[in-house]
Amino acid sequence: MSENSDDENRPWYYERLQDLHHDGWNITSIEDFLSENEDLASERIVYTDFVVELAQELLERTGYLGESVDSRSLELSRTWEEELRDPMNAERVLEEYRQWAREWRPWELELHRGEGLWIAAGYEEEFASILSRFDFLDASSLPSAKIISPILHDPENYDEIIGSLSTIEQDEKRQRDAVSNAAKLLSEAGFDVDGVEKMPIIDALDWISQLHELHDLHEDLRLLILEQIAIFDPGLSDHHEKRRVALIEGASTQDLRNFRIQMDAIADNLHQRLARLNDLLNEWR
Repeated sequence: MSENSDDENRPWYYERLQDLHHDGWNITSIEDFLSENEDLASERIVYTDFVVELAQELLERTGYLGESVDSRSLELSRTWEEELRDPMNAERVLEEYRQWAREWRPWELELHRGEGLWIAAGYEEEFASILSRFDFLDASSLPSAKIISPILHDPENYDEIIGSLSTIEQDEKRQRDAVSNAAKLLSEAGFDVDGVEKMPIIDALDWISQLHELHDLHEDLRLLILEQIAIFDPGLSDHHEKRRVALIEGASTQDLRNFRIQMDAIADNLHQRLARLNDLLNEWR
């Protein structure tokens, strides 16, 4: 009897709510929205279906936000995924995503705008490939990607899109190759360059530049020890050369400059001692 009573008290859209729940959606807000005004429940169930469909679409669009364009990408993707489990958040998340994507992922907005045209033209695979290639671009290519983005909605621009995208990818490859070659030379000189090739290009170039500066300081120090100290005291020279090598890993530019001051002082002292000795020898003659 109580079960029949419960069935009678359930709203007509109860089964629809249960279907949404079983599909993994958080239905609390939807249930509140529908029960808020029973007279408008029919119209509101239409809106509910709309936001559920929108939430599903946004989960797919925001599941991966790019390789390294914005450092917040992973955090945003996770946040939106959690919020979209409640479909009533879908329209707000859509606006937030659009605002973010205009700055950081404009190609997706344009491709999405023209998705129907791409599908109608039979270019579904090409559409997915282009989106993936843009998402994989390095952050340094964002300005170039923004320039191309306005033509992405139209599959008739396919050849131009592929040509421009390939040019960007080739530019990135040249920069990556430069980083790789520089890293190899620095590694041979004793520097730890592990992970540099996985860094965003700008970060990698900055790090390589810093390591090159350290390398130049080390080379100056090596020559100073070899040419200004070893000629007087090979044992002392070996000691300080070992100290220099130990500084390759982890020492800052300031550490090396302080070490250089010490080496200059030692070299000056040795030269002064030699000068005094020469003066004494000249006096004895």
